[in-house]
Amino acid sequence: MKIKYHYLHSIITTLAISFSFACATSNDYRYVPVTSPTADRHRGEENYKEPPGKVTGNVRVLSLGMVEIKKKDDPETFRAIHIRMVISVLSNSPMWSFEASEQQISFPNEIASQAIIINSDANSLPHMEIRPKELKTIDLYFRLPVSETSEKTLPAFDFHWQLHAGSVLVRESTSFERIATPRHYLREVYPYEPYPYDVGWGPYWWPAPRPLIRVRVR
Repeated sequence: MKIKYHYLHSIITTLAISFSFACATSNDYRYVPVTSPTADRHRGEENYKEPPGKVTGNVRVLSLGMVEIKKKDDPETFRAIHIRMVISVLSNSPMWSFEASEQQISFPNEIASQAIIINSDANSLPHMEIRPKELKTIDLYFRLPVSETSEKTLPAFDFHWQLHAGSVLVRESTSFERIATPRHYLREVYPYEPYPYDVGWGPYWWPAPRPLIRVRVR
């Protein structure tokens, strides 16, 4: 895949793998969580301490915006929403687990759908185990309906996620809404080796193999 992100100051120009992505984010809008009063709108993320009543871990959920995806040797491009989950398990707690098929997104007037591409710092996708004292980051890409062509036509969406905290099922929904993006909120992309932060946190991709990445920062 190759993924291309567009920013006022930064562009990821190429990300090549067995099928290719071109990802673009708008300079005008971003999506922030509105699920609860504790949502951090400045950082654009929601923080959860789970399970309620007997906390054994923490989950951060945020959106990194809209991207364009293009399969290699296929002229078609389509758009997707990029969601990031950061999961940490406390010491002396049961192991947690993640299943790709249990994560869904709901767009207005559309049936909930699963991620089409997932990236992580764990090589066991689409399943993942998070042990005590571990922290794992997961990037999920959800295809947009054909009627949604840009941030201007997508005012909000809901991310429905669940994890297994030992024998306890943790199930939540994080609602995001579109807000105007002042210039100082725009993210810049830096070429951290062996992959840039905004493309995907880790080197492992599902269902694709690890991509080869070229980054140009301007």
